[in-house]
Amino acid sequence: RDILSRLERDEALGRILEAVASLLEADDATIALYQDEAKRWEWFHLHAADDLVAPDNEPLADEIRLGHRPVAIARLAHDPQYSALAELGFGSFAGVPVPSKGDSLGALFAYSLRPDHFDIDRLSRLQALAMQAGLALDNAETYQRTSNLAGYMAALTTTNIRLAQSTNRDELLHLAWEFVYSELRVATFYVALHDPETDEISFPAAWDDAIPIDLTPFVLTGDHSLTAHIIRTGEEHYWPTPEVKDSYCESVNIVARRQGRSCKSCLFFPLRIGGRVIGAMSVQAYEPHAFPME
Repeated sequence: RDILSRLERDEALGRILEAVASLLEADDATIALYQDEAKRWEWFHLHAADDLVAPDNEPLADEIRLGHRPVAIARLAHDPQYSALAELGFGSFAGVPVPSKGDSLGALFAYSLRPDHFDIDRLSRLQALAMQAGLALDNAETYQRTSNLAGYMAALTTTNIRLAQSTNRDELLHLAWEFVYSELRVATFYVALHDPETDEISFPAAWDDAIPIDLTPFVLTGDHSLTAHIIRTGEEHYWPTPEVKDSYCESVNIVARRQGRSCKSCLFFPLRIGGRVIGAMSVQAYEPHAFPME
């Protein structure tokens, strides 16, 4: 699905670039998108296979993205800053930010062999096409989130049914690991089990970035930790940021146990055998909004 969504995105951006060439009578066009997590630019060229391709200019794309304003150079031959474009035969160019629901996604550029080509009318058309590109990208992201969430919920439902049918602790731990590692692609989590005879909560399985760790057992009665809260209530919770988690903990008088690095997003859900809550599981990540629950 991720490969397909990329192909759909690339096709949509290709159509935007073709529209730039057609509606603005431009000789070349590019879209530069900034990848926030990777801290790098991704470039899409109208004439990627041709000799006449405008070179990538990351400082200029950054200026347009961060400044939220267009840049237009009417006569490239008179501006030494853009000598590389002039040497290729380009006479003028214009660049506008690609807007998004959040911050600017990048920049859309149009190039002409003719000087003074990008007047107010053509610049307005370029801005309108940049808005279309931003909308297409936002829609693609929303679709991907929805697809991820649907897949996640289906996997969670299947796993919960299998957990409820399990009567063996080792099988329960195997199912928990299978769900977390295979479906969420996360290797930081723990399983907590409650012994009703001793009232003790122990941690038979705990990993931090796929490295086994030891967590200290504690008594359930009188404990106000998140793990104890999940076992007592049987509720499932997802907190996409530390602020959301802290706000919830404060509202129900929970004191979150902190051991090692503090997670930025986490998912808690109860473990059941025969309909009875026998423990809890916590899946954690060191970046916010890590799980497809929103």
